[in-house]
Amino acid sequence: MRYVVELLQSCRTVRFPVLLVCALALIAAAPRPVESQTTATAPPSLHILPIHRAKFLAGARFDLRVEANHLAVQPTVWEITIAGKTLEAFFGTPGQITHTTGTSQEQTLRDVTLTEPGTYTVSARVVAGATTLTKTVTYEVVAARPTAQQAKNVILFIGDGMSLPIRTAARIVSRGLTEGKYNAMLEMDDMDTYAAVTTSGMESIATDSANSASAYATGHKSVVNAMGALVQSDGER
Repeated sequence: MRYVVELLQSCRTVRFPVLLVCALALIAAAPRPVESQTTATAPPSLHILPIHRAKFLAGARFDLRVEANHLAVQPTVWEITIAGKTLEAFFGTPGQITHTTGTSQEQTLRDVTLTEPGTYTVSARVVAGATTLTKTVTYEVVAARPTAQQAKNVILFIGDGMSLPIRTAARIVSRGLTEGKYNAMLEMDDMDTYAAVTTSGMESIATDSANSASAYATGHKSVVNAMGALVQSDGER
């Protein structure tokens, strides 16, 4: 602190840019708060996988998992319903109850399916001591409706990292721009049908090729460095 006071006194008589140097020196010399040595305890949380607004083809198989994490005590109430029915009544099996850690509980149903198109609501309610957790997600199930005339062969081009700004830059560089108009278009601009999709991951705006390719193939958001899977509380995918 004495060093800071002396530095302040010496800076009173100088002008910019020396004053700027003094200001930076004061910032560096200022006492910093002592960092706490304790780690904050994570609050209790409830997760349902697949995530909210997941979309399925009717008959597609998937894993359904409900996780309650960071509980002070084991749950005394564990209620999960889908379309207003218990999991056992709806799927014919209650799944498996596990305790990945001493503060968690999970219920997992492997290889289940929703056969009828529509909107399905999954709700969970967990009571553990004085803690009550609730969570609700909805899933959309659609039926594949082929057209009257089905194509014999389909060629699908998937451009990795070809967002609209990148395509615009490629068009300008390769075709040129004259008085605000492109001299020519890219070959992909002349395709009969093309579409753009958002490629952000479940937990990251900037994703990787595995994650985005998985979303292309399955229609489900995933996590970084995963293909067609979500991270469970035990770290498995």
